[in-house]
Amino acid sequence: MHSSIRLYSTPEVFVFEPKSPSENQDRLVIDRTTQKISVSSDHRVSGDAKVQDIFGIYGIINLLSGAYLIIITGRSQIGQINSKAIYKMTQWEIIPFSRTHLSPAVEDDESEYLKMVTEIMNLNSYYFSNSYDLTQSLQRANQLADVPLLERVDRQFFWNDELTRPLQDQQLSEWIVPVILGYIRIESFQNGSKEFQFALVSRRSNRRAGTRYNVRGADSEGNVANFVETEVIVETLDNQKVASFVQTRGSIPLYWTQIVNIKYKPPLGFPKPSESFSAFGAHINQQLKKYGKQLLICLIDQKGSELKLFKSYQETTEKFGNSQVCFYGFDFHTECKNLRYDRLSILMERVRSELKEIGYFYHESGKVVSKQTGVFRTNCMDNIDRTNVVQALLAREALGGVLVQMGLLDQQNHHLFKDSCSIPSFDKKYKEIWADNADTISFQYTGTGALKNDFTRTGKRTWQGLVNDGKNSVMRYYLNNFHDGFRQDAFDLMVGNYKVDPTTRSPFASRKQSRQNLFLLSMVVLAGLSLVSFVLPAGNTTYERSVAISGWVLSALGTYLLALAAGPHVVDRPIFHKTF
Repeated sequence: MHSSIRLYSTPEVFVFEPKSPSENQDRLVIDRTTQKISVSSDHRVSGDAKVQDIFGIYGIINLLSGAYLIIITGRSQIGQINSKAIYKMTQWEIIPFSRTHLSPAVEDDESEYLKMVTEIMNLNSYYFSNSYDLTQSLQRANQLADVPLLERVDRQFFWNDELTRPLQDQQLSEWIVPVILGYIRIESFQNGSKEFQFALVSRRSNRRAGTRYNVRGADSEGNVANFVETEVIVETLDNQKVASFVQTRGSIPLYWTQIVNIKYKPPLGFPKPSESFSAFGAHINQQLKKYGKQLLICLIDQKGSELKLFKSYQETTEKFGNSQVCFYGFDFHTECKNLRYDRLSILMERVRSELKEIGYFYHESGKVVSKQTGVFRTNCMDNIDRTNVVQALLAREALGGVLVQMGLLDQQNHHLFKDSCSIPSFDKKYKEIWADNADTISFQYTGTGALKNDFTRTGKRTWQGLVNDGKNSVMRYYLNNFHDGFRQDAFDLMVGNYKVDPTTRSPFASRKQSRQNLFLLSMVVLAGLSLVSFVLPAGNTTYERSVAISGWVLSALGTYLLALAAGPHVVDRPIFHKTF
């Protein structure tokens, strides 16, 4: 895989040349007119070619005017795993293959598609390596060490999989850089004379990808919304000892919906109830095959609007009847109300024996000492806020045993590790890493940082944290109702769920109409409030003040009812996406 490339662009071709003299000097040539891809050792480049150094080809996407090349133009090394450099993508560029004249209407649609590309590429959470397979956990990578890249890569986490198909079809693996979307943080620590490295790697699935409310639950193939695999890795700096612990999160694997309608909390829907069991089975069987035993931790409310979903999940698990699938219900909001987050110890006590049983992957001096035989699969409604709090605690619990086995922590301090750590600065960094992971994963799905993150970051719930949660909740409400339809379409475009067809009519008419409806609703509300302000008395007497207050209350109620009635016609719903 080429780590650094020189790109020559002429009006006729793109020519990619490895910069390293030690690498194969064959050049990749893409014809900008025919899109033909070839490899040549002697292709000559004209003197007027634009020359730029790049770090990889993200892919090729076809829009209305033809194909576009997306390249990685900036990277930042964030550390190493197994002595292999890990990079964060910091800059990218999109280049049209050719210039095509479009009518004004089609030009508007092309502009909309390009905005979608920009929306997803600007998530600022893409990572890659030229020598380490970031799509695989350490345990899976160890089992597939001798398998060629295109056969080894986990396509679920290979975010530019669809856009690199033209290269894959010709087996040009040396020109393909698998990119993941998620979060990676790598930090080094020292405990006396003992040095080690801690890494957290979160990999977001490209299956059923999208935004809060627009993708919930599972599909018929068992893919679930907001599925993320998170791995914590500890390795000694001499690479002789390395361990990893994997967890997953994902939407409850049933058919269920929460379709935006301008209400703060959209109602739950349960379409295809008779088919939910098969979707659940498809998902769980995938997980059993990939990870082993499934320990399902469900953190949603066991009352109110979430109760039916909780019961459906619990009863479906029982009906599935597999001893390798265990269900743990923990009503997070009830158990931890009044900032009593210390009560999470109740959950930890319930799962501690299972945590010890599934273990972790451990490799020492070239040999596999132990394997992880199952995973905790944690969820709440969004699989963001409550989920991250619990995942950080589970990983912390597992790490105590890891550090003792690696000789980095004394056995007598093991029982204290879940509360405090004698390793300098580890506590603070550990909490910071998990809090940043929460914010990043949350931003990708909801558009804001995580809620309840003050606990993850500091170890306690604070009033300032509650204020920040309020701000994020308001922002989520706005984005979910008035922007996430566009973002959902952008995800579907970039992962290949939607293909642009220049021969069909514009798909954007409904979105333009909803924006017009929102504008009209805003004007009606403003006009109505202005009229009320003009008509109601100034309020110099008790009677006049009472009339004014009553008038404003009725106006507020009327505005609320009008907004609810108009809600389905003004919210931004996805155009390309099908719920199931």
